[in-house]
Amino acid sequence: MFVRVKRAIFKVNTAVQNLKLGTCTVNKVTDTHYYFLYPLTANCGFQTLSAVDDFTVKISLRYGTDGPVIRDVPFNVNIQCNYPRFFHSFKVGIHPKLEGGTVHKLLKQCIYTLRAKDENGNELTGSETIPIGSVLYFEARQLVGTGSGASGRFYIINCFLTTSSDPSSEPKYYVIDKGGCMMDSMASEQSKFLPTDSKSVLKFSMPTIMLDDSLSLSSAVEQKLFMHCETAAGPEKATAVYKACNYDMQEEKWKELYDDDDSVCSCCGSTCDTQQFKSSNKNVVSSRAWKVNWGKDKDEDINFSLEDQVYVVMDP
Repeated sequence: MFVRVKRAIFKVNTAVQNLKLGTCTVNKVTDTHYYFLYPLTANCGFQTLSAVDDFTVKISLRYGTDGPVIRDVPFNVNIQCNYPRFFHSFKVGIHPKLEGGTVHKLLKQCIYTLRAKDENGNELTGSETIPIGSVLYFEARQLVGTGSGASGRFYIINCFLTTSSDPSSEPKYYVIDKGGCMMDSMASEQSKFLPTDSKSVLKFSMPTIMLDDSLSLSSAVEQKLFMHCETAAGPEKATAVYKACNYDMQEEKWKELYDDDDSVCSCCGSTCDTQQFKSSNKNVVSSRAWKVNWGKDKDEDINFSLEDQVYVVMDP
């Protein structure tokens, strides 16, 4: 059996690790497709039925995720190929149709703000739909007159996602940690600190994800998320305690956003001394809520559109 899956339907480059035909893994990768090519005698879990007029093969194409974070839409596509005795037949595959939504929770009045924005820089209002994998932009700001002085700089110590407005709730997923390391940039190139013209503003982006909080494809999935960030005023030049570091996947190294001295990021790829991040001038600020949805109704299969995203050929 030959199965070809377009890479464009996935949001992450590591999808190949979790895409399987039965129990068999992808055995060829190109810039545009993932390929499965296995004989029906392979130990993939093929179910075969031989009749007088045709030969039928059944198997599932599955995509799931590992770990506490869901970055893409899991799916399970049942493939059935009917092979008439006198010619080959083809069955077009299917791919998910995504939908979503957002809601608001007002921020408390404080000297620090954290805002979630869409790709056009518009603050989320609750009317947008955000499918999983779309990029969100966050802006943490220290209001004018509350900074650390002309020689200081505004820093994010950590940022984490929860399904509750309470920062102490579980589960948590740390997007930024260790005094300013963009930990999620090791999983997605879309997760990164972004340069700004102001020392009192920090911006970063990341793809929308879901937390693996008892989610099931057999029930309606629409998850509300909150971003919480611990911020602090620090020195103008980055240090091991105060920094803004991105992981460069191509060079496989951590880089500080503004300073040339990347050695301040050395802690990002190893274990940090958490005691050094304890400070009296840190502040916790939370964003408004948003919802992530992949357009699945309760007790219904995932909606798929029949486009040429998955291509199957069965040649017994």
